[in-house]
Amino acid sequence: MKINSLQDLYVDQLRDLYDAENQLVKTLPKLAEESSSDELREGFEEHLEQTRGHVQRLEQIFERLGEKPKGKKCKAMEGLNPRRRYAGRHKGRWHNRCRPTCRAL
Repeated sequence: MKINSLQDLYVDQLRDLYDAENQLVKTLPKLAEESSSDELREGFEEHLEQTRGHVQRLEQIFERLGEKPKGKKCKAMEGLNPRRRYAGRHKGRWHNRCRPTCRAL
């Protein structure tokens, strides 16, 4: 997207945020499922519900602006997602180098 105005920049950043939130919606259930403790699982599940609310609010904003939410990939969120980083090599299971990061979540 070519940015020619503050409105363009605003929409561009909203699309980035929308994609980041949707990546979380896909990842958090997997993190909850593989959690080693009930407290951690519950934390992921609570975060998932909050994130779904964020996605709904962003969709409302896009609707009011007359814009489509699709079109941008949040590379920062992809880079932070430990499941995506190691899923191919380790068949979707946590890799040892990734465990401390995920426990900190």
